[in-house]
Amino acid sequence: MIKSIIRISFLVALLFGFSALFAKIETGRSYLSVWPAFQINSPERVSMHHHQMRLYDDQRRHEFDLTVLGGQSTDSKKLAKYFAPFGKTCLRVGELGSDWAKTGKADIIANYFNIFTSAYPIAGQVYQPTINNYTFKSVISFEPEYKYYGLGAHYRYHFSCDPEKGFWFDMAAPLVRVETDMGLTERIITPGGPGGENPQVPVGYVGSMTEAFKQDGWQFGKIDGPRRVLRITDIQLGIGYTYIKEETHYLQSYMGVLIATGNKPNAIYLFEPIAGNGGHNGLIFGMNLGFTLWACPTQSIALNVDTSSSFFLHNYQIRSFDLKNNTWSRYMFVYADKKAELTSNGINTFTRQVKVGHGFVRNLNLAATYTHCNGFQVEGGYQFFAQSAESVHIECNWQTGPAIAALWNDRDDEFITGTGNTTAAGISRNNARINAYEFIGNDKVLDVDGVSYVDGYHPITEGELDLESAVTPGYMTHTFYASIGRYWDHLYNPKFLGAGVSYEFSDENYGLDRWMLWATIGFTF
Repeated sequence: MIKSIIRISFLVALLFGFSALFAKIETGRSYLSVWPAFQINSPERVSMHHHQMRLYDDQRRHEFDLTVLGGQSTDSKKLAKYFAPFGKTCLRVGELGSDWAKTGKADIIANYFNIFTSAYPIAGQVYQPTINNYTFKSVISFEPEYKYYGLGAHYRYHFSCDPEKGFWFDMAAPLVRVETDMGLTERIITPGGPGGENPQVPVGYVGSMTEAFKQDGWQFGKIDGPRRVLRITDIQLGIGYTYIKEETHYLQSYMGVLIATGNKPNAIYLFEPIAGNGGHNGLIFGMNLGFTLWACPTQSIALNVDTSSSFFLHNYQIRSFDLKNNTWSRYMFVYADKKAELTSNGINTFTRQVKVGHGFVRNLNLAATYTHCNGFQVEGGYQFFAQSAESVHIECNWQTGPAIAALWNDRDDEFITGTGNTTAAGISRNNARINAYEFIGNDKVLDVDGVSYVDGYHPITEGELDLESAVTPGYMTHTFYASIGRYWDHLYNPKFLGAGVSYEFSDENYGLDRWMLWATIGFTF
């Protein structure tokens, strides 16, 4: 017993150390994959099933149980840093004429988000007198939350006439309601417009970031309060075999399929609610074993080990992405091509159908159970969870043409873009950033004389796309849980009732920190 405890302690310490060694903070991502509740070998699924060493005198082939569950995320700052640029939870927003933009203190240039608090410039208009009218400033912050609750149904049928060993069929289906909220708040410092207190927003534009994130012109990447979805996340089907089931130990293994019934990402909203595994179908392999560590006539302590691997198939989804080394560039103005006469919202250009690989999932659940002869049971456990990084590939080859738009001509200090105006277009500014525009020159090309350079147009190539910004990196989480329950084994059709609580956390900011509560009732017949 002592040796077993030492080995398990060493394994847990090794897993913690491995996780901390590779911990990393990601920023500016457009999508987060969250492992759904009530999956194979998750604590809320297995906690009342560590009763395998109970032997029955009569044959009972059916088992059915229902689990009510719910929980939510706990660390909004970690989540905010994952989605926001520069690893910040609060961002300074300033128009091009504000002192924040002119001194480099702005984290976001407001004009990229269609914020204009004075008349929009027209082609050929002199830059400096006009730009000074754009004085809007605000501070935005994010406090993202992830909430969920639902009902998990589980059924098992034992084929063999021998109730202690043989083949069995297993099926589970969780119905879950998922709610996500970026928790956007905005504090306006300067309303904008000439003088800073007289905003005059042109038709078709907005006067704040709160309005900008939900404007009709954006097809994707919006933020507009809580978003919700209610779905059966997946249907889990498996075939298993119990090799041995004695009063002191048991061993079983299984394989199965995961049929996706949840929703796929469509990128309309940032941090969109996804019920399930993003629409991926998968294969499942696993094993459960347990053995008694200590026992007396009325009490016992057992150790249970549950482990599984899940492999998922590729599918097609909608994702938003940035340019390399240019966080949140998906929100900047672009030209659709060199001949475009109007600028376009970048979020509509940098959101495409992509082929997504979910990768694999691996978990290991270790639990100790104390059982009294009257049916009372207490369980404490730890789960290690690992998910490999997603992969994303553009479904159709990137059609070269779009480029970050230059809003004015460096040489004559005049605007080259407008709304409803024929403009000089054909000039790009791909080195501009979400927090810097004014001090970055337009792209240059060699003039016809072969010596001098003039403003030019450099279309973005597929190699310049940062598809990593559209994926969830690989991560590891740790979960500690406890449950309490009661078995009525003396009944002809045994029953059980239990409840539990868990807390999951990660060293990275892309493994969700969350708590969960659940209650389970089951019947054997």
